[in-house]
Order: sequence, then structure tokens, then C-alpha cells
Amino acid sequence: MLRIIAPLLMLLALAACSRSKHRFPEPPRTINVTAELNERALQRQRMLEELALKQPDAGSYRIGANDVIDIKVFEQTRMDTSTRVGGNGMINVPPLGDIRVGGLTERELETELQNRLRGRYIQDPHVTVFTREVQARLFGVVGAVNLPGQYPSFGQMRMADLISRAGGLKPEAGEVAYVIRFNPPADGSGETTNTIKVDLDGLLVRGDRQWNIPLEPSDLVNIPSAGTVFITGNGIRVAGTYPLVKRMTLQQLVDLAGGLKYEADRMLLLVRTDEGGQKAVYKVDYNKLRATRVDDIQLRAGDKVVVDRTPVKTVLAAIGRAAQAVFSVAVSAEYDINNNDDGGKD
Repeated sequence: MLRIIAPLLMLLALAACSRSKHRFPEPPRTINVTAELNERALQRQRMLEELALKQPDAGSYRIGANDVIDIKVFEQTRMDTSTRVGGNGMINVPPLGDIRVGGLTERELETELQNRLRGRYIQDPHVTVFTREVQARLFGVVGAVNLPGQYPSFGQMRMADLISRAGGLKPEAGEVAYVIRFNPPADGSGETTNTIKVDLDGLLVRGDRQWNIPLEPSDLVNIPSAGTVFITGNGIRVAGTYPLVKRMTLQQLVDLAGGLKYEADRMLLLVRTDEGGQKAVYKVDYNKLRATRVDDIQLRAGDKVVVDRTPVKTVLAAIGRAAQAVFSVAVSAEYDINNNDDGGKD
């Protein structure tokens, strides 16, 4: 009996020493795409295709530089004109003079012209605007799309159109896109920019058309990834780097990583880095967390979860595996003995 107990005690002592000196390994840098992510990606793609098939409403095209537009005034043919939009977005319409039309839709320009003509030139004007010739424009997209780059368009480009042209979203794409718009100088003071925030889930999951905004020439669309979280240590089944799914919690991450091993320490470590680069380490009682799901911890991009092993359970697991191996060998030997081929002799 002493011969059996002594090696076990030695194993326990070695396990305790290795635990005290244990350094957490860096997580593997592989991306594991889960079924939940795939389903979300498919849902986004289906909505993207549906939105791309829908034609914009008549008159919603936004006029750009070098387009040729036809302007007709009902029962006032002398005021009809066809003109090319200047590089600064301006046209000249007699007798109104210079008018900025760049960025306006055809319907908006019709309203603008009617307001300027009403009363002073015509009692009740009716104006129609048609873009007869459209110049190609470039729209850029970067970030978590399959084919980032610049895409030309001869017509109105909307958010869903550009994402579709770029091959759709990657599974790790976040929930928000940013449209960076470069505004030409109005008074020679220099170019300005403004950023428009677009709810991608609103557009591609819920199908809210308000987010399918029309883009303007030279717009740059940035679609950041949702970020990643890491889980590592000898107590987790599938250590690795995982995309941060919407509102992912610590328990969900553990489940995605295959769950805890038998020998896992139920006291997990959560390593979190703040915006200033300072790291904080939190101990989390996993058993308590599972007992009270309302207290689950929502993860942030860059969070790292470390799952170590307990010495006693590690030794017990090793003994169990060894016993299983011995049992398998014994069963195999018994099978060979009982099923020995006698070479066909009676």
C-alpha cells in the first residue's frame, strides 16, 4: 500500500509546486467562428441582398459634380434648361442665377426652384428635375468587409449597396459603421469632415431602412470589428481567441470554449485593461456565477480569462486516465486470449 501512496503524495507535491510557479500562457491567435456568429452573418447577408434589390424612390438620386440635369417648368418652356453641374456643385439657372445643387436630391431641387420662382416670376410654378447624365463617383469602404476598397457608381449608392459591392460583412464585424464625410470648403477656409454613425444591426438584422442612408461621393465607410476576447489556461477545453459577440458574457465565453475540464479551478481570473493601459485582475467564483446567472459578467473587447487547474483534481484526473488505459489494455489482452486463432485446427 505504501508503494502506491508514496507516488501519489509525490505527484500532489509536484502539482502544488507547479501551481505556485505557474505562468499563464499567451492564448493561441486563432479565430473560432461559432454557430451563433454564422447565423448572425447569414441573417445580415439575407437582409443585405433584400435591400440591394430594392430600387430607390423616384427623385431620390443625389446630384453630384459633372452630372447633367434637365430642368423643366410647366407651361414656361422659355425657362427650360439643360446644364452640367460644376465641380463646386453649382449651376446657373436664368433668371435665378447661381444655385448650389450638389448633394440635393432631384425632388429637393424641384422644391428649391419652385420656392425661388413663386410669386416673383411665376404665380404657381411646377418644376421637374431629371438627371440625364451621371458621372461615376468613388465610394470607399474599409474594416470588417470581405473586399475593402474603392467602388465606382454611376447612380445613387446607399449603405447596403456599398456593403454588398464589398462582398458583405465578415462574421466578426461589429454592430456599428461610421461614414466619414468630407465636406468641400464653403469659403476657402479648408475641407471639413463629419462622421455619421450607422446601426448595422438596425439595417441588416431588423431591416430598418432609415439606416440605409444615401452616400455622397468620396464618403469613406469604416466598419470596425467587434473586437475579441481571450480564454486560456490548462483548465479550459478549447483555449483561443473568440470574436466578441453582442453582449457576450463570461459564461457564454466558457461555453463557446467547450466548458471547463474536470480538473479546472473554479476560481477564474479576469484580466481587463482600461483605456489608459492599466491592467486589473479580478477573481471570479465560477460556481457562484452559474448559481446566480443574473450576476453574470459582460465582457469587453480585449478581456482575457484564465482558467487554471487544481493540484488534487489534476492528480486524480491523471490517475483516472492511467487506470482507464490499464483497463483498456487488460480488456484488449483478454479479448486476444479468448479469440486466439488456432490456425484452423480442430
